[in-house]
Amino acid sequence: MTKTEINAKLDEIIEFSGCERYIDTPVKRYSSGMTVRLAFAVAAFLEPDILVIDEVLAVGDAEFQKKAIGKMQDISKGEGRTVLFVSHNMAAVKSLCTRGIVLGNGGVVFDGDVNNAVDTYLYDDKNKSWFYKNNYNIEDKSFIRSVKVITSSKKGIHNFKEDIKISIEVYCKSKITDPAISYQILNSDNIPLVHELNLNTENSFCQETGIFRLTSTIRKPKLYQGIYCLLYTS
Repeated sequence: MTKTEINAKLDEIIEFSGCERYIDTPVKRYSSGMTVRLAFAVAAFLEPDILVIDEVLAVGDAEFQKKAIGKMQDISKGEGRTVLFVSHNMAAVKSLCTRGIVLGNGGVVFDGDVNNAVDTYLYDDKNKSWFYKNNYNIEDKSFIRSVKVITSSKKGIHNFKEDIKISIEVYCKSKITDPAISYQILNSDNIPLVHELNLNTENSFCQETGIFRLTSTIRKPKLYQGIYCLLYTS
């Protein structure tokens, strides 16, 4: 921008960034959040043909994130310019974008409708069960050997009128004080819907070496049709 353009838009940039109180403070004293807010505000008023935004919504409070999404929507829809939004926030991607490109191993994995792009990013196999899992171990003292989501269907499809049982098998290499296992069920936007804080209800659990099995039952969860993931920790 020219000096005239900067002067004309300076007040709008400062107001949008929310850094009015600290605008005379050297930028080197800004927090990372304040720096990104100010940088995004400047970029948003540059009027480029293509605006590239990389994870700007990873910082800042909810109010700023809402403002940032609104500004990008104004730029893309209201002003007819292109916004290239790079993010791992699937909810933000769905609300802002109309086209999605999924990258993997240095190449394009998918290019098309944003909803299909999000599904491709989260679930690379459409025929798999509803749930996926990630193993997690603590200090090499114990590890989760297996996690099973038990439904009425062998394919993992759940009828919302039925209970879901989650069976966890743990191998303890040595005695653990106050052991605990927790899990979450998240929807396709990575929003937690079910959170079990502590599955340990047995005094004998991991008080000696061996294999232990824990079962948790979710009573008739009201889940809409879709794909969900199961994340667990020990």
